[in-house]
Amino acid sequence: MAKILEEIFSHQKQRVKEEKVLLKAHQKSKRIIERAVKRANRILTQTNFFHKSLKEMLKQELKKSVTTAAAVYQKELKELINQSLEENHAFLHHQVEAMRQMVEKELAAYEEERKRVIDQDIRQQAAEFVQEAFVEELPPSFKEQLVLKALEKAKKNGFFTNH
Repeated sequence: MAKILEEIFSHQKQRVKEEKVLLKAHQKSKRIIERAVKRANRILTQTNFFHKSLKEMLKQELKKSVTTAAAVYQKELKELINQSLEENHAFLHHQVEAMRQMVEKELAAYEEERKRVIDQDIRQQAAEFVQEAFVEELPPSFKEQLVLKALEKAKKNGFFTNH
């Protein structure tokens, strides 16, 4: 029995040793896991901080880029509008000038035509007036001589023979 007891005792010693080793290993693994969890938490905290910082930085850069792009767009748009206005102004000025010249030419032509017509009317009325005044002032015997001469001339020219 002593041998059995010794064997049981030795087996229990062995078991206690194994349990101590297991307990130490468990405690060591627990410490390793705790350190790993702490380290992981620190890394997560740093990552979250870095993520937030990076997110804020990207947000600021995006805002800056949008502001810059908007300013450039506004500047280019203003330049295009000004250029378009200048081109339209030049085009309209050219069109107005061309129309003014055309109207001036048409007006000058109309004035010339009206002057010609008025001059013709004046000459005709003046001729009629002079003729009437001249004929009225001639003595009757001279008027008769003129009528006779006109008839003779018409006869010579064959006015009376063909009709």
